[in-house]
Amino acid sequence: MKRWKKKWFFTLIAGFAIGCAGLYPFPWPLVPEPFPSNSLVMLGGNAQHAFAGDTDLAPPLELWWKKRLESIIADHPLIHPPYLIAPLLSGTVQIFHLTTHREIGAGRLGVAMAHAPLIWNQFLVLGFNHGNNTLLSFNLKEASTVYQKKYSHITTAITYGDQKIYFGTRTGLIICANSFSGDSIWVFRFSESVLSSPVVEDGIVVAVSQHGKLVALDATSGIVLWQHQLKEPVWADLSAGDSLVFIPGKHGGFYAFRLQDGSLSWSRQFNGAFFGGCAVKGGLVYVGNNAHRVLAMKQSDGAVIWRFATNGVVNKAPFATPEYLYVGSWDGRLYVLNRFNGEQLWQYDFKSPVRTTPVVVGDYLFVQTANRQLWIFQSHRERAGRYLSHE
Repeated sequence: MKRWKKKWFFTLIAGFAIGCAGLYPFPWPLVPEPFPSNSLVMLGGNAQHAFAGDTDLAPPLELWWKKRLESIIADHPLIHPPYLIAPLLSGTVQIFHLTTHREIGAGRLGVAMAHAPLIWNQFLVLGFNHGNNTLLSFNLKEASTVYQKKYSHITTAITYGDQKIYFGTRTGLIICANSFSGDSIWVFRFSESVLSSPVVEDGIVVAVSQHGKLVALDATSGIVLWQHQLKEPVWADLSAGDSLVFIPGKHGGFYAFRLQDGSLSWSRQFNGAFFGGCAVKGGLVYVGNNAHRVLAMKQSDGAVIWRFATNGVVNKAPFATPEYLYVGSWDGRLYVLNRFNGEQLWQYDFKSPVRTTPVVVGDYLFVQTANRQLWIFQSHRERAGRYLSHE
């Protein structure tokens, strides 16, 4: 097995097809548009980075299977049944079959990545924050490189909208590129680095620089529609919903701007810094901070409807479903909360800090801890013979 993985690593880098254990070519199912609800193919699940799903996973949960990976996953795994893709900070990608638990393959596609890539159609589009070829499109079905592009080091997730991809760089660029070729369509330039992944909604791209320069751009032309200078740095990913964009600040400010005209809808100030994105679901916004708190606010006016205390930093976005909120903390615990009142319904102690957003896709929850262990849970109530399926 080790010899095969080593062989596949060099095959991937060379851009040729794999051939092992009967998998030739790799049987990757195409990802249709709009993206199916039983898949998670980009940061937060969509171009708005909502970190929300339509399927509840009712507690108590039970461990279905686990696997120690080669490194830490960037943001969260990507899921398109029956496969799981683990994009690692090391630049390696590991692929698993969900129902058999088998590792389909593993290969290092780049030097290192900071945030989640994108699955589009049959392509995995990755951004790397080190090395020369920083944008790569990889054909999962044929196991071949489609293109490699030399942009500045990419420091955000790859966001998709209308056959275009959007990302930010260490040199302060917001780039819109053709998803087929990787060629630049337009570029906006900040005077400083971009650490927060841009969002796309209603034909508008919203991005923010490391020190809080907020800008809205026309998604087609890159023309500036409005801009603001915030009073604090922003390192967390942005989210959008219901024509609002949500910005968690590094000094504890939380802002909601109207997408169409850039006016401030509301803002709130909290103790503690925000380093992770937020979940947006059903008129509510959820976010965690380094003051060991999870906050739930109304989208309409920012009113705090509940607070929940953990015993550690919450620096990844929570994940919301119709009834529940799933939270991972550096205290080593996974929490399942009632998303309407913040009541704790269940917890699991990993005894290792949680490093990724706990995401729910289909009938399963996926999360990784600092010891590189990937954990996959199912509902104890509904475990009888249910599996993720591709239709």
